[in-house]
Amino acid sequence: IIDLNGVTAFLPGSQIDVKLTRDFDAFLGKTLDLKVISVDKKNCNVIVSRRKVIEDEIKKLKENVLTEIKEGDVLEGIVKNITDYGVFIDLGGMDGLIYITDISWKRISHPSEVLSLGQKINVKVIKFDEEKRRVSLGYKQLFTDPWQNIEERHKPGDIVEGVIINITDYGAFVELDDDVEGLIHLSEMSWDKKQSDPKSFLTKGQRVKAYILSIEPETRKLSLSLKRLTESPWNLLKEKYTVGTIVEGTVKNIYEFGVSVELEPNFEGYIKQNDFSWTKRTKHPHELFKQGDPVRAVVLSIDEDKQRIYLGIKQLTESPWSQIKEKYSVGSIINGIVTNITEFGIFIQIEDGIEGLIHNSKIPENFITENNITKGSKINAEIIMLDVNEQKIGLSLLNVAQDNK
Repeated sequence: IIDLNGVTAFLPGSQIDVKLTRDFDAFLGKTLDLKVISVDKKNCNVIVSRRKVIEDEIKKLKENVLTEIKEGDVLEGIVKNITDYGVFIDLGGMDGLIYITDISWKRISHPSEVLSLGQKINVKVIKFDEEKRRVSLGYKQLFTDPWQNIEERHKPGDIVEGVIINITDYGAFVELDDDVEGLIHLSEMSWDKKQSDPKSFLTKGQRVKAYILSIEPETRKLSLSLKRLTESPWNLLKEKYTVGTIVEGTVKNIYEFGVSVELEPNFEGYIKQNDFSWTKRTKHPHELFKQGDPVRAVVLSIDEDKQRIYLGIKQLTESPWSQIKEKYSVGSIINGIVTNITEFGIFIQIEDGIEGLIHNSKIPENFITENNITKGSKINAEIIMLDVNEQKIGLSLLNVAQDNK
């Protein structure tokens, strides 16, 4: 009930404030600015509103703010509401929004990690849409960007300290002491390639030392490593298994074009299919090997980039091709045994482990059917090409007499 200088008026609860008010006793005895919204002279009934007065004041304040505000301004406001996506700030007549990405230079999961309801803060106007009357604000912009001049503070090869702030399937994020965030990829956690779970190495909140691999200020990427803090076991292994070293191991895995051989725990060598034998041709390594088979081989090469050692079995013995040029020459006639007849020609075994190819273009028309040539048949052929390095011999049947069929 309101006393208007002797006239009694009624102030409804819904008209007391712009926000919900439950404690009406707090207004007892107070002088209020009110607006008359209804008068019933017949029944001597007057209704007033404090809410209308407040709304008018807010409207005036808002108009003043809208006419004065501009991008780049730093304003004072109060945290009015906190949501998952950002914080609404009361600028004194109108609200502005700070999106979660503009609250902190650090990675945060929720705005409440940085700001709280009722907190008075300074904010920067990032964008002002006068037509829609929307104000986008920034809080982090009032603080120094930790990525600014990062290359003056850190460089690849430095060892830094930080706290694990998040762990994913592919790695762990580290917040350094200067608030810069970096990633330790799973592949950089251990020299043991079999490890596949970052949580087996690190825990959230753990403080760690890390080695800087690379810095990309433009994309704000910092690549870190744990394993580089220790010497790579590869450096020791490549010195132990030098080219020409004869090694022994067991078949670990069989692939389509080769096999891996375990030389010692967590270390394997690789044998390509064409390094199995000088003489045996195989369609798949399964024809010669099974898992667990013992293997004796020689180190052929070392691939530093892939950290892989290549082995060979056939290189343990002398190649039958090593003396081919001494035995045969282009233009000479040989007598060989048919080992395979294909769509493109005939393969001939000249001697154990040495084959030549007679291409279709060097086979007389109807020669195979007229002479009843099958696998195992003996044929005379002329050597027309001899490449020891490629281990290829080209043969021809044109103008070559056949005395053995």
